[in-house]
Amino acid sequence: MTREAELKSNKPRKARRGDGPQIVYDYIRGEILASRMPAGSRIEENLIVSRLGLSRTPVRQALMRLATEGLIEIHPNQGVRVPPLAFEEVRGFFEAFEYLMRATSFLAAKYATADDHEEIRFHQEAFDAAVESKDIVAMVDTNQAFHLAIARAGRNKDLTRFMNDLLLRTLRLDSMWYQRQSPEDATRVFQRSSHEHGELLVAITASDTAGAMAAASIHVTSFRNPFLRYLQSSDAADFSPQS
Repeated sequence: MTREAELKSNKPRKARRGDGPQIVYDYIRGEILASRMPAGSRIEENLIVSRLGLSRTPVRQALMRLATEGLIEIHPNQGVRVPPLAFEEVRGFFEAFEYLMRATSFLAAKYATADDHEEIRFHQEAFDAAVESKDIVAMVDTNQAFHLAIARAGRNKDLTRFMNDLLLRTLRLDSMWYQRQSPEDATRVFQRSSHEHGELLVAITASDTAGAMAAASIHVTSFRNPFLRYLQSSDAADFSPQS
């Protein structure tokens, strides 16, 4: 079974020596991205230990990693929970994400090598395969890998680090959005994302800096606007109107 298939079914794999923290991380992350642990859910350490048959040490290591990625919050003497999404926080995120996407796409168009083009294309094709198989977790992961490959191609370590941080924060946004679409709407969203990835790659491989920035803005906007409308609707269960 592939890692993507494991995450989709979210059946914890048999532990090998030293990989306990990764097993716990994959399990909890998969539960959150599949909305089986929705906003406000408390994560009971004892239940995770019992469910996965591991000691507390790898569970706590995984929880710390998930907290640094913003998927959970750890409150001393209050426990662990999945945080809600606040409208102002999400809107600010999209503003920062668009600026960063434009910058990294500009630099990738300017500095990317043929090897960089191949890496970006590889992740684009992996995303397309995930779309074809309708594997939401794989789509989230391959989308993240695609954009991080573009950032690395720009040869700016600081911007790459910032992009990685922002991409980690998109995990719940992507998953929540995809899962709440009708099959028809989801197909259109996925196909549009695939097309926009292709437009980004075309501009980058052509060293078209202006075209790459424009494609980056279009890509962010096509997800941002309907997502913010969704957050303002009564159907947004993971949304908190106040930050």
